[in-house]
Amino acid sequence: MISIIIPAYNEEKYLPETIKALKKSIAYSKTKDYEIILVDNNSTDKTRKVAMDFKLKVLDEPKRNISTVRNRGAKEAKFENLVFLDADTIVSTDTISKILEQFNNHFLAGSVKVISFSKRKLVNLYMNGWKLLALLLKMHQGACQFHKKQTFLDNGGFDESIFMGEDVIYFWELKKKKPHIKTIKIKDTQVYPSNRKWDTIPIWQLLIETNPLMVLFFKRRIETWKSWYAKPLR
Repeated sequence: MISIIIPAYNEEKYLPETIKALKKSIAYSKTKDYEIILVDNNSTDKTRKVAMDFKLKVLDEPKRNISTVRNRGAKEAKFENLVFLDADTIVSTDTISKILEQFNNHFLAGSVKVISFSKRKLVNLYMNGWKLLALLLKMHQGACQFHKKQTFLDNGGFDESIFMGEDVIYFWELKKKKPHIKTIKIKDTQVYPSNRKWDTIPIWQLLIETNPLMVLFFKRRIETWKSWYAKPLR
């Protein structure tokens, strides 16, 4: 029925609550056919042990690229319905039910509404601006995306030459190549990523690294995104 893929690098702190909320959501959906796949991206903490304690399927992917990590999980998934969930993101109780409902309605890809916040007022104002931009540009954030496996693989999965913005770019390219494909952004359930990025990265750095032009021109240079890959933010 459904495979949930969680990419993880040094996520021992956030992973337990993510899995607990996810399992609660799966139970609420009443689906019995599911698997949770954790793709360990060279963690040096207890991420793998946490995943094993929760009896997740664990895969190893050494290449430090978020697209490669997610694609590895998709290729190994045994079910046709895929969900990509970030390791620090809490799903609502009805999230999995809402996603399955859209698969049943023949949508081939989509995302779930993301609720983000920060302790810093200036950052919250900036994020509100980003939400408006996301609506205008029809962005699908990667905190919680879902795809039909065959469609996803037929379209090459996430671009593995990209280190930032791969989630949004995948949807843009998909709609450009196949405009008839049904996609959706689910707005009547929400997911909640941690606020660690917004509360710890200096504001000047956030303004630069989340600038759309920065992503557009430097998405293929890992050196540009060192702060995202050197620490467990991705």
